[in-house]
Amino acid sequence: MASLIKSQIIKRLSKFVKNLASNQINLSTLKGEGELSSIDLDEQALEDLVELPTWLRIRKATCGRVFIKIPWTNLKTLPIQIQLNNVTVEIETCEQLRNLNNSNDSSNSNDPLLGKYGFTNRVIDGISLTITNLTFAIKAQGFKASIFLPSLEIYSTTPFGKRVDTLKLTRVRNSTRDYILLFKEISWQTARIEASSNDYSMAAAAIRLITDACRIRISMKKNLQDSTMVTSRVMIHFDDLLLVLNDAQLKSALNAYKEITHLVKRASEQKKRIAGDKLTKSEQQPSTLQPKPPTTGNSDLSNSTHVFNVQQQSNDPFEHYDVIETSFHFNIKRFDIHIIADSDILSDRLAPSGALQVTLANLSIDHYPYHQHGSSKKHWIKYGEMLELNRDEWATRFKQEWNEELNTAKSNAPDEAMSAKLERALRTNRIRLFESCTVMNIDDLVLYPVSLHSNSKKHQEQKRRRPLITSDRTQYQLPEFLGRFEAGAPISSRCLAIDASDCSFRKLVLICSSETFIDEILLICLFLIFETINGQ
Repeated sequence: MASLIKSQIIKRLSKFVKNLASNQINLSTLKGEGELSSIDLDEQALEDLVELPTWLRIRKATCGRVFIKIPWTNLKTLPIQIQLNNVTVEIETCEQLRNLNNSNDSSNSNDPLLGKYGFTNRVIDGISLTITNLTFAIKAQGFKASIFLPSLEIYSTTPFGKRVDTLKLTRVRNSTRDYILLFKEISWQTARIEASSNDYSMAAAAIRLITDACRIRISMKKNLQDSTMVTSRVMIHFDDLLLVLNDAQLKSALNAYKEITHLVKRASEQKKRIAGDKLTKSEQQPSTLQPKPPTTGNSDLSNSTHVFNVQQQSNDPFEHYDVIETSFHFNIKRFDIHIIADSDILSDRLAPSGALQVTLANLSIDHYPYHQHGSSKKHWIKYGEMLELNRDEWATRFKQEWNEELNTAKSNAPDEAMSAKLERALRTNRIRLFESCTVMNIDDLVLYPVSLHSNSKKHQEQKRRRPLITSDRTQYQLPEFLGRFEAGAPISSRCLAIDASDCSFRKLVLICSSETFIDEILLICLFLIFETINGQ
């Protein structure tokens, strides 16, 4: 009996584990417990499993020990528990992007998890995972980094984020709409991050960051007919973060950021080309789609608004917790950055040993990568009508430009067949405009100057922690929607206005494309930081 079970385990795990042998597996069939030791994971299978971006490659992945506990008599209500010890994953960036693996498309047709959502899917989705001593080693052309987590847990929760003993409370099903909502959480108590530059000409020490507790809540909506993922919501929350940098380390971090963004842009272009190829192939095959009348932004907006009003009036839990569109959310309660000018990259400083502390309160970044233009945004987090009015004018202008380009492409088609293909795509609603939108909110921003090696009276007065630059939302009791960053479709950025009389600003709004959003913010922050350090 044990040998039969071992052979089935080897058959299932051989896709993910290299050279798995029966002597590596210890089983206790009646207890429902199993243990594997000293295994090497298959890099390509892991890349496909986690959908790793094509600008990253897994060089090596090992695991010291795997322990599995299966509650045979309560699989419907209790999760399968998996414990991994001493996991090490080595990752490197790719100058030549990886080719997306399409060879699994044929094998996926035989995958039991891709059929109608049933008992096997519920068991797999309810698995609880605990990892101890997890290490990521990242190597790039310009930098290297490591991330160490002493303990990481992945488990199912209720829609409120509460961990419970039964899996029945972790799912919300709507059989009339053929969808099911699943809720998971990833948590760890502490993490150690270390990064250093490969440019040895820069005498910069490694950047070290120790984070506090973190929670990642994941909400998934799956189709009951084919078990595919429809939409998902990922929310990352940190309590407090503290980062200490000198200017040389800051320069190294910016160089690493530039390298990563360059690879991300190339990967994005690759994904667009592949999506276009898939669309071309699907057009060459007989289509079973029923033609739909072309929709406009106004009709989409009214329909989405109607759906949202129905959701508000409904008492159905599915309507209340529904994931309308895919989104990513990042939140930090308090983020302190200490920047010290103690390197030799600048020789003409106005003040030696200058330092600056930047404090951000309730920093949140909400990203909606696939938002259909003209549809409702009422389900967005911290997004009000005032921000909607600010972007209506230029968003409408870009929609008009897109329509003009579409009409031009149809009129300039090389033959009637191509023109008919575009017309057919419009009728079937296969050509639609989507936005990649980012909303950034900061409740408060304070910059403190720090003076060192001075016992003067002026230095003693600075100990009162008088800020150099701060927002005046509290002083003027400004409404909640002010003092935010916003990003959406491309438009030129707006500058930061600083009142020189009291060193305060009332509102900072950035509206730009997602590709240049972080660049614009870094440009303004670096200008303030270096001007303050050099001029204090």
